Order: sequence, then C-alpha cells, then structure tokens
Amino acid sequence: MQRAVDELRTTHSQREVRVETLGDTVTAGDPDRVVQALSNLIGNAIQHGHADGPIGIRVFDDGHQIAVEIRNRGVIPPELVPVLFDPFRGRDHSPSRTNARGLGLGLYIAQQIAQAHGGTVSVISSDETDTVFTLRLPRATPEPTRADRPSRGHTVLIADDDDATRESLREAFAGEGYATMTAANGRDALDQLLHARVKPDLVILDLVMPLLEGGQVYQAMQAVPELARIPVIVSTSDPARAPAGTILIPKPVKLGRLLDTAARLVRSP
Repeated sequence: MQRAVDELRTTHSQREVRVETLGDTVTAGDPDRVVQALSNLIGNAIQHGHADGPIGIRVFDDGHQIAVEIRNRGVIPPELVPVLFDPFRGRDHSPSRTNARGLGLGLYIAQQIAQAHGGTVSVISSDETDTVFTLRLPRATPEPTRADRPSRGHTVLIADDDDATRESLREAFAGEGYATMTAANGRDALDQLLHARVKPDLVILDLVMPLLEGGQVYQAMQAVPELARIPVIVSTSDPARAPAGTILIPKPVKLGRLLDTAARLVRSP
C-alpha cells in the first residue's frame, strides 16, 4: 500500500491522501501486480474525485480477507456504475485520447488482478457515502484463477498509432505478465521486427497506420521466414480488410477476448 501511495504522491503532490491502517493487514500475492491494482484504484480516485477533497484510504482486517477502501468526494452517475469495469468504456467520451485511464482500462485491470488473487473489487457511490472502491484480498493467495493465460516469458509487439489504445494495451498485457514492445507506426513496427535480437511471440496490428499500413507490415513479415511464423492479430470493423492468415478480432475490441486469444496463440507449438 505504502509503495502505491508514495508513487502517486510523487506525481500528484498537490492532492491530499490520508491512509489509515487497522489490525493485521498482511496479504500474500504478487507484490508488483497488487501495487498495480492499488495504483489504478487510487489514481482513479485522484482523477475523478473533487480536486479540493482528500483521498481517504482505509486498510483493515475483514475476517478471512484484507480490505482496502479508497474514498473520494463526488458521485458516479448511476447509469455508469454497471459498466465501470468494462474495458474501453470511455473511449468515445474521454476528453483526451492520450489518457489511458479514460478508457476504463485501469479499473478493469484492477478487477482482473484482484480476481487472479482470489479477491474482488466493488464500488458504492451516493451523496451519503461519496464514492468508495473496495479491494478485498484473501490472507492466503490461491493459485491464479486465470491459469488459462500462461503468459510469463512471452513477448508481444503492439503496433497502433493511437497513443491511448497503444498504452492501454501495453498496460493490459504487462499486467498479464507479458514483456511488451510498442510501435506508433508501421515502419517502426517492421524495423523492430527485423532488427530486434529477440523476436516477439505475438504481434497485434492496427490495420490503418501512418508510413506503413498493418497489411503492408504483415506482407513484409511473410517474406522473412523468421517473422512469418509469428502469429498476428488484427482488429478492424471491416473483416474484409484483414489479410489472409491473420487472426481477426472485430471492433469494438473486447479486451478479455483479446487476452484469451493471445494466450492460446502463444501456447500453440
């Protein structure tokens, strides 16, 4: 907890963050991923809470679980509560395309990390309570429930000219344990593929990119035997544009489907 708070205080020094710890609050698990979940939840409170209100964090013993309550002033519109943890929920409404958290991915990732540790994330929001996100983690962490995504040791190249999408996907795949490479245009993607000492195990291509389009990158990959064996996922709203031999995921992208598809591909011999 302290690590997540310290990191956010560094970048948001003007915001007041109050932390209260009660009882035995030690939990097991992957510390980096737990810190990521906490950072996403606290960062969400800082971003969306009233700027003149403190962020209150309460960590306490909740029986067989450890609970972390993160409270900020302000109320979430009731119609948004059911979709808060949907990835990319805010893409069309975010005031900044470069703001990855505006895509709703930060909350989704926090929820996925909690579930992988056998825990939960919930939210209540009203005029009486303000907005409170609660992360609950068991004292003894079970084996991850997402065992169908064995991604440790695999590398993915994400090529997309949209900064927010590219960073959001990088964060999502890093959260699943992948090493990540990113490219903002097709030429950069191809250069990395040709010159990287360690080739990626998977490539995710946006079809419409500057300098070289995704289809051209894929065509160039097929001419190099070392690259031709790498599976390629493309996402498009027009399936007819997907090059033959690629794996198509139609837009709008469902992040869970993308991660599951990626896991199946890197598992394949």
